[in-house]
Amino acid sequence: MARQRLIAISLALVIVAFVAGTAFGAVFFKASVSHTSSRLTLYELAFTQQGACSPAVYAAPWGVVLNGNSAVIEPAGQIIPTSGYVAQPSFKNYSVIEFAVTQGTYEYSIEPSGMAQSGGNVTMSNSDMTVIVAGPTISCTTTINVTRSATIEP
Repeated sequence: MARQRLIAISLALVIVAFVAGTAFGAVFFKASVSHTSSRLTLYELAFTQQGACSPAVYAAPWGVVLNGNSAVIEPAGQIIPTSGYVAQPSFKNYSVIEFAVTQGTYEYSIEPSGMAQSGGNVTMSNSDMTVIVAGPTISCTTTINVTRSATIEP
């Protein structure tokens, strides 16, 4: 019984010492641990290719390179040609390229070379943004069909 009492007293002293030491440290050393949680807000940065000619034609495949290292190509899975591109009205489905970005300034380049616009900078500030990209550099030809009717009299 004396042994159990000795263990209980020893345990009580350890607990008192721990509580006193923690209180002493907090008061005299002003130690604190803080946890800051930052929420990352993403914004949509869209590049919309403006069609050239009438009816409008759009280049494909085409791409946007953001800050020299992040690229999106439309149509997905295609490879940007080193020169030239095809332009058709049906490529309108591929005329928008989107990124999810935080606030900041981004440098972009438009591929392939030969597009009417080669690149620039855009600053994102608490809202989504759309950059209008000049359509493909092509020569537009308009064909007009003229029908003439003539009456021939004997």
